[in-house]
Amino acid sequence: MARPDHPTVTYPAAGAGLPVADARALDRACDEFERKWRARGRPDLRAAVLELDPGVRPAGLRELLQLDLYYRRRIGEAPQAADYADRFPELDPGWLAAAVAGPSGSGRECGWPGGGDRGGLPAGGRVGDFELLGEVGRGGMAVVYRARQVGLNREVAVKMIVAGPTAWAEFRTRFLVEAEVVAALEHPHVVRLFAFGEHDGRPYLAMEYLPGGTLTDRVRAAGGLPAREAAAVTAKLARAVSHAHSRGIIHRDITPRNVLFGADGEPRLTDFGLAKVARSDLTVTGQVLGTAAYMATEQAAGRAAEVGTAADVYGVGAVLYHLLTGRPPFDGGSYHATLRKVVAEEPARPRSLVPGVPRDLETICLKCLSKEPTRRYPTAQALADDLGRFFRGEPIAARPPGAAGRAVMWVRRHKAAAAVAVALLGGSAVAVGYAVQAGRANAALLEVVAKVRTAAYPGAVREARQAWENGDSTAAREALDRCVPGPGEADLRGFEWYYLDACLRQADRVVAGHDARLLTADVSPDGTLVASGDAAGLVKVTELATGREVTVFRCPAREVTVVRFSPNNRTLAVGGNDGSVSLRNAADGSVVWSRQAHPGPALGLAWSKDGGRVASGGAGRAAKVWDAVTGDVRQELPHPDRVTCLAWWPKSVLLTGCEDKVARQWDPDTGALAFELPARDDPLRVLAHSPADRWFASAGEGPTIDLFHTATNRMPHRLLYAGGPVWSVAYEPGGRYLFAGQSGRVLMWDTVEAVGTVFPCRTVALARRVRAVAVTHQGRYLVVASEEPAEVRVRPTSAVSGYDRCGYPGDRPAASPGGDWLAVVMPDGAVKLRGPAGAERPRRLPDHVQAAGFPAFAAAGYRFVTVDRAGTMSAWNAATATRLGVPLGGPVRVADAAISPDGTWVVGKTPTGEVHAAPVAGGPARILPGVQALSGDMAFSADGSVLASATGRFVTLWRVGDWDRVADLATDQNVSAVALSSDGGLLAVGGGEYGLTLWDVAGRRRFGVLAEHVGPVRSAAFSPDGRTLATGGADGTVRLWNMATRQEMFVLHRNPQGSVFWVRFASPTRLLVGARAITRGQCEVLSFPPASDPGPG
Repeated sequence: MARPDHPTVTYPAAGAGLPVADARALDRACDEFERKWRARGRPDLRAAVLELDPGVRPAGLRELLQLDLYYRRRIGEAPQAADYADRFPELDPGWLAAAVAGPSGSGRECGWPGGGDRGGLPAGGRVGDFELLGEVGRGGMAVVYRARQVGLNREVAVKMIVAGPTAWAEFRTRFLVEAEVVAALEHPHVVRLFAFGEHDGRPYLAMEYLPGGTLTDRVRAAGGLPAREAAAVTAKLARAVSHAHSRGIIHRDITPRNVLFGADGEPRLTDFGLAKVARSDLTVTGQVLGTAAYMATEQAAGRAAEVGTAADVYGVGAVLYHLLTGRPPFDGGSYHATLRKVVAEEPARPRSLVPGVPRDLETICLKCLSKEPTRRYPTAQALADDLGRFFRGEPIAARPPGAAGRAVMWVRRHKAAAAVAVALLGGSAVAVGYAVQAGRANAALLEVVAKVRTAAYPGAVREARQAWENGDSTAAREALDRCVPGPGEADLRGFEWYYLDACLRQADRVVAGHDARLLTADVSPDGTLVASGDAAGLVKVTELATGREVTVFRCPAREVTVVRFSPNNRTLAVGGNDGSVSLRNAADGSVVWSRQAHPGPALGLAWSKDGGRVASGGAGRAAKVWDAVTGDVRQELPHPDRVTCLAWWPKSVLLTGCEDKVARQWDPDTGALAFELPARDDPLRVLAHSPADRWFASAGEGPTIDLFHTATNRMPHRLLYAGGPVWSVAYEPGGRYLFAGQSGRVLMWDTVEAVGTVFPCRTVALARRVRAVAVTHQGRYLVVASEEPAEVRVRPTSAVSGYDRCGYPGDRPAASPGGDWLAVVMPDGAVKLRGPAGAERPRRLPDHVQAAGFPAFAAAGYRFVTVDRAGTMSAWNAATATRLGVPLGGPVRVADAAISPDGTWVVGKTPTGEVHAAPVAGGPARILPGVQALSGDMAFSADGSVLASATGRFVTLWRVGDWDRVADLATDQNVSAVALSSDGGLLAVGGGEYGLTLWDVAGRRRFGVLAEHVGPVRSAAFSPDGRTLATGGADGTVRLWNMATRQEMFVLHRNPQGSVFWVRFASPTRLLVGARAITRGQCEVLSFPPASDPGPG
């Protein structure tokens, strides 16, 4: 039943009425479904139906199904009723049979007055005095043609209504309103109207043709506009809006997409289809019309009566925001989620996203985006005037909000967190809410907001981390932006924030681009070149390091479907959609030979390891093996269906994948079939083998990648994922990581750190349909080729993993606090040193008896201490690899050692719990009594004034120098890790039973328990600013804790089969981790975050 406050329209297909708002939602769903089909995808019909509200689904199913039929016929398929009957049993069989047997002209049941369909009119047709030259754009209710007005011989744009019967009456009325509105406006930055009429019962407008593209196109190409250019464009747009307001017209849908550029390069405001005129309005209360990301708060909330000129001021401000930052103020991922953000949240400050944005321009932008209409500019002309002041370098009229205003805005952004946190803090959430609603923010409120910000900070960081791991960099950035302090606010950000910020800033570098859709790419085996082919038959060979084009050539084929480099990097095999296969010189594109290999598209190519043969697959139910020199066919391998992918192993085995879901192994010398692997659940699309050829991976249209062991042809692992088919798979050179390209992202699996059948996976958000992935330069760089945008990009693999790694065949690593020096105990007990940035080859310490335990560095960086197997301590100069003085500590056997931050004292602990402290400069050692028990950890405070020594269940604090006992703390667990905060006021104590406990040193009391590790805590470290505590455990995890709230923020590193030995902050923004992966038998030092990498070169 229709809601009484909504007008209804007839819907013949569904046999019921729909409210206008629901009809518009259905039309948007149909537009999105068509967009996915036109983008050469195959959208999921059931998923599209389930995204609709339940009351709209019966109507939506019929419209979407007919669109599905239409596009399936367009790609040559012959749909049957049985294809849909089982999946949609609710459909009437008679209706379904008629729909399948019906005409193939359009997708939807259009029911136009006078006939016609949604598919549009052909080029060359006539509409009144206008000859249509081609379609240039299509929206939810209209299609736009480029046309020639025959009588005046001028180029125009003809806009014609195309919406189906779901909302025919409303759309027709809005179209007529748009014609009247545009005719009433005459402004240099508003599109001009030339004529209005009807054709076969369909209204049309003839308007000024604007060939310069949309503002969206310009922003997308540049990632944002320079500040002065953005201000200039926005000022012109504001003046156009002011002119419309002077005529009683409110646009209500101001977006970059609705700003087009003429041949003169000037912007024009277009699309007044949702305009509100003074004497009439088609919107009813509760109805939401417009583009969600640019919609004013009152408009998004459905308060139609409140939508006035201030809504357009907001829209202009939202466009300015997009020009400055490259993104709209809000993006929730879906229409309704974005509306919720518009109503409930504040936008991130532009300067937090783009630091170079001028402060005055940010102030202007945010004034436009105020939630309350009265806080925006009073008129669009006032906005234009203030932009003019900015442009001329004069003081602007707008002022940023004060501290009280920022407090109100912050609480509004975080209402739920504010209510919970205020209640926890003993305040009144109701009182805060009342103060916010009343606009009153006093010192008490500011104090509450400060506490709420502190309480909410760990959750925002967790949200950012989760979004980053899921490949959603936009959501991760938004969560981090919420933590950026405003003027006068405390900065809560610690290592965790800067770590995630650094990971998000690891930018891709574009090395090759195409105008047409990119369909295939390959990286040369030596990692120096990348070849890419597109849907216009163009192939580019580009240097990966510099982006310089080596050669560009066009193939006879209309589309290049596959390219592959030869093992010697000199020759390129190219396949086309016409079935051709050719070999080209990679240096100049000259043809070596060309053959008509298949009756349909060539889909796969693979070179033998010696480069003497190349195999091809495609339509025609056969794979062919060619002589790379002569171009003769050596073998033809029959298949029951199209061959979609191939891979060649060093042991002269050719692997082929077929659309019958089976992978086959062949002897390419005899053409004999050697083995058929178990069939997949879906047609094969990709095959890839690991560098050592121990494994190969197969993928298809379904949600799995199968890993086979080449020696046994058994499949011990199946990787599950979501998000559509995989288009490409590649191993990194070490064989540890497996990368897979999907629509919109790259998946990365760690095959070494797997536990059973669970493989750790991380995603990287990228553009539409990743056509090729490759890993080069010893695994340092990930090369990604995407269909849309059509480009090849390079990204450091460390930006995916989140850290840099150093590995050695030893098992006890240590790093200097700055990370410049690395000392590793080798399997034979020798100690190897590696200098800054790995510039020096590892060196062994001379005259050193085999080492035991971990080396330990001083804060100075170049001094460190070791303990040999005789229990003797030695201090060393890392730069010269020489011993400082003589062996220290006397004849007593020492099990573990540490060195003071200034490098003047070394301390060692005996099995009896005694601590021996000896000056590096020489002199007698001091013996500090302890408790005979299992030896525990030792740690100096950052200033070197206090030593914490753990033995059994006790921790003793010593004053360095005179070695007086400061305090004895009795814990209730065996202590395995201790750490002192930079000021020495806090002590973290880790053990095996209760995780980590926090102690107030001055009060000698325990005040907190942090228990998330499974098993003993091996190490802990406070950040230099004291805001973050890092802990490493025997469970292989490194966890980060917020000290203000004592909450865990996230797991920084996870290696279930390894162990974390130590954690150490090199600076407030850098953490070093010593770990060992059991499966590799190697120790490694991990550095978080990864260093900024300019790319190969």
